[in-house]
Amino acid sequence: MKKKFFALMMAMVMVLSLDEADSNSGDSAGGESSGSSAFKVGVIGPLTGGAAIYGTCVANSAQIAVDEINALGGDIQFELMTEDDVNDAETSVNAYNNLMDWGMQLLVGPTTTGPSVSVAAKCFDERTFMLTPSASSTDVTAGKDNVFQVCFTDPGQGTSSADYMAENMADAKIY
Repeated sequence: MKKKFFALMMAMVMVLSLDEADSNSGDSAGGESSGSSAFKVGVIGPLTGGAAIYGTCVANSAQIAVDEINALGGDIQFELMTEDDVNDAETSVNAYNNLMDWGMQLLVGPTTTGPSVSVAAKCFDERTFMLTPSASSTDVTAGKDNVFQVCFTDPGQGTSSADYMAENMADAKIY
């Protein structure tokens, strides 16, 4: 289910991005006429280190989505490039710069909150679409109209947890 949702999300973003570029410039995706029909998607997340389980899951899911979409054929195909940020904000910004040098048009990630906050600022300034699957701080998206979160935010999770405990564990002691 998650893989299909992710594939659908990427396909919708691609279609919306192409429509926006066509209506604004008359050129291909990204407003440039490159002669290539490949839509370049970058993924940033921890592929090594203590948080690698998060980054590898996202990277593998993105690869599955790209493979499934490309297998359908069509004029637009996806290219995917993944960068390891080892759950470090500075490394994540360097990974973002590498992906931009490659020609990235859409960013999935960073996966964790600290790196996402740093990269979101660059994405906003450079007008790059960013979709983080699991960064939960409201600082990631605050004031950024091109940066999005898939998961619940920290305040939402805290409030929902407190409400649940108040309704279902009123007599319990929480340590």
